[in-house]
Amino acid sequence: MELESIRLPLFPLPTVLMPGTPLPLHIFEERYRLLLRKCIDSGSEFGVVYQTDSAISTVGCSAQIIDVAGTYEDGRSDIMTHGKRRFRIIQVHEELPYLEGSVEYFDDEPKSDDVSDLVTAGIALMIRVSRLAQVKLDADFLRLITPEEISFVLAGTCTSSPAERQDLIEMRSTRERLERSVNCLERSARQMSFQKSLETANGGKFDPSNYRN
Repeated sequence: MELESIRLPLFPLPTVLMPGTPLPLHIFEERYRLLLRKCIDSGSEFGVVYQTDSAISTVGCSAQIIDVAGTYEDGRSDIMTHGKRRFRIIQVHEELPYLEGSVEYFDDEPKSDDVSDLVTAGIALMIRVSRLAQVKLDADFLRLITPEEISFVLAGTCTSSPAERQDLIEMRSTRERLERSVNCLERSARQMSFQKSLETANGGKFDPSNYRN
């Protein structure tokens, strides 16, 4: 079945927004002030797409503005957004000061196997990493959402590069994204535990320069 495309304002950034995860933004360019005003006035979303030095990705995530945290006399503003749905850009439009795209939303392929083991491992790792980072985590919330939604929360927590995160958002397999994210979180947990151990042994903060060859 052919999907219906819609037109969405685009905000290219050197980062990747995952569905179900927050993204704070500082809006200062005039074109994005216009985009912000349009979205606030209409209650509509805009699309965040990963931008490199040479191009923007064709797969991104729509963002909903949930709070305008602060405004400045010169027109700048701080906003909090929340990732909603993935989309694929069909066509880019350049008539306005900011880019727009004709986009199609998409989801993962229907899963055919049980991923509960990966979900359990991922939640446990999220709890462990948040404790090591001394960050509060609503673990009960994670147990109420779908495996696909959890996979994006885990992927959004990974300390992987933007390019790796882009690979994760483009995947259409929940299992594959969970596997990659769990492996990433395992590495992060090991590194954080190692750093904590060194800090404890040294009676303070860990200075990597003390351990160079």
